[in-house]
Amino acid sequence: MSEPPNHPGRPPARTEPDRRPRYRSLRDLAPGARRPARPVGMFGQSDGHGAFPSGGYQPVHSTPPQPDRQRLRGLRPTLQGALIMLLLVGLLWGGYAAYRYFAPYYGLGYITGRSGTVQDVVFTVTEARCGLDRVPQTDESPDKGQFCVVNVKATNNSPKSRYLSLSMFSMHLDTGSRANPVSRMMRTRSLELETGETRDLHLVYDILDGARMENLKVQIGYETSNIPLR
Repeated sequence: MSEPPNHPGRPPARTEPDRRPRYRSLRDLAPGARRPARPVGMFGQSDGHGAFPSGGYQPVHSTPPQPDRQRLRGLRPTLQGALIMLLLVGLLWGGYAAYRYFAPYYGLGYITGRSGTVQDVVFTVTEARCGLDRVPQTDESPDKGQFCVVNVKATNNSPKSRYLSLSMFSMHLDTGSRANPVSRMMRTRSLELETGETRDLHLVYDILDGARMENLKVQIGYETSNIPLR
């Protein structure tokens, strides 16, 4: 018996779903044709209607591998320590270079108070400075590069007077050369030292820039004594 036709005002009668296979059109079979994307359900499967099944998992999206942050954190103290060491080395080197350059201007870098004795006359270095472009109470300029000033106290402990020629008091330099006093820059070039007398001697040397004084050679006649300044 056939089913009655749909009556106006009544809901349409239910029919069995069409289970016949769906054939694809030539458009679907053409190369490069795009197929409609199917939503992914639990474990990559859909429920057939484009929705996720109730209680299922949401889609899992893969993420690019992240760097090992723990390893980077471990390297951070090492890098910081290396930078600190480089900074300390730079400061020490710069300080040493500055000291070598500026110390002679202020009498630093040279040792005073050392003495030498020639024929019972005691010579004691009281001051040593270098890097001067002028000598006090003069307008002269150095010919080689810098003036060095050395002040010496001489005390005659011998029973007779001694004659001192300051032009013979030479200076040995760290370059291996020797410098003689600049006579025109000195207050006194020669003097006679009486028994028991003490005099202050003022010596001036003109040396190359960067050179350092090593030893002062004091001399009376043919006898000499070297006084180290460093």
